[in-house]
Amino acid sequence: MNERFQVIEGGLSEAVKNEEWKAFTLADGSFIGGRFLSLEEAWITDTRLMGVFVMGLAFRRAGNPDGPVLREYFYFDAAYFGFDRFEFLIGGDEEEWKDMENSFVGGLGGGKQPVSRKEAAWILARYLRKTKNFGLEPPADHPEYYRFLEEEAMPLTAAEKEVLWKKACKPAASDYERANYYLIRLCDRDLDGIYYVSGNRKLYEEDTLEDAPHVLESLGPEFPKMTMFQSDLEFEFDGSVTARFIAGTDDERFWLFVAMVRLGENHRISESRILSSMKISAREAMMNTIHPEYILVLRYDLDPDAFERHSTALTERAMILAQDTGVLFMMYYEDNSHVDQKHYRIYDDLLGAYFMTAEGQLIAAANSLSARERLEQDLGQSWEAEHLTPVFQSKFDRPVLSTFVQSGYTDFLEFLMDQESDQ
Repeated sequence: MNERFQVIEGGLSEAVKNEEWKAFTLADGSFIGGRFLSLEEAWITDTRLMGVFVMGLAFRRAGNPDGPVLREYFYFDAAYFGFDRFEFLIGGDEEEWKDMENSFVGGLGGGKQPVSRKEAAWILARYLRKTKNFGLEPPADHPEYYRFLEEEAMPLTAAEKEVLWKKACKPAASDYERANYYLIRLCDRDLDGIYYVSGNRKLYEEDTLEDAPHVLESLGPEFPKMTMFQSDLEFEFDGSVTARFIAGTDDERFWLFVAMVRLGENHRISESRILSSMKISAREAMMNTIHPEYILVLRYDLDPDAFERHSTALTERAMILAQDTGVLFMMYYEDNSHVDQKHYRIYDDLLGAYFMTAEGQLIAAANSLSARERLEQDLGQSWEAEHLTPVFQSKFDRPVLSTFVQSGYTDFLEFLMDQESDQ
């Protein structure tokens, strides 16, 4: 897994070697291998057009229909990492495996689509190849628990690939959504994602697209892989779309683009062209993407560690990140409808966040008043409500929670006072 952040797993970090474990091992303690496994369940999330998706598999030992279940979860990143993360759990109760599953899917905002064993093996082999092409190594812990599936991989026909892609990509609701997805994939230089949105048949006819050197005509080689942070779309009289968007890299290089995108038959992208581009500073990019933040601060009268995944309805599906001064819970909307907007903002998929400090202060933050009210309702209806006391609330003209989390402070009000005194 990449080192961008530490994830607190919802379930076990490594399957406990108990009696259930023995059902999947040979006499010498080694893994039994794929030929002894019966696939009970297989699915992927329909979030491929966001660049990432999850695959979940459940196996039992063949001939033992009432035996323990081996559950495996895979996190795939099409543009940067390939096969990025892998966890598995043998046996355990529903709470344990749901915790593990939520730690994978909580931030994706998508639904599940069933896949076959053949499709699952093809996906894994393809993303292992992507990882290699990116010059990276696949997840190192217990590779025998997924390498058997790679060995089963067989080529898919063009028709089979088309079926699989339709499972991986939720149909776009509007031309706004199609145009935004195209621009997001374009900035990521995700060739097969671009092919899918544009309806290019090469996607289904070739099996090694990521291996082929290419230059995307509509975004020349002078631009690196980027993340699109926002876009503003206008439909023109000729049916084309004029897109103004800001994109940037991890090392803080930013550009403001104006592009033409044309939708053709079946609402697929038939043509695109960069009309102009201008390099902008990190400050200019920030000023263009800045947004208000609504904050509520509460005092928590239990041990801070008691606030965890099962504390509220929203934290059940949260992405939970360990920080130096506390634990951050990031709650996302259950779909990616923020892409289906004339004015797309990358942060609009986030419903809100809780940050529990090591000193027992809970900060709830959201990008809108209605979203913060939903967080208040979530806390108020939880079993934690009697242990929470509101002490402060305010609207800020820019995000402050992320600055607080990185500041080293554990008291938000003290942090605010020191910030004001420094200005």
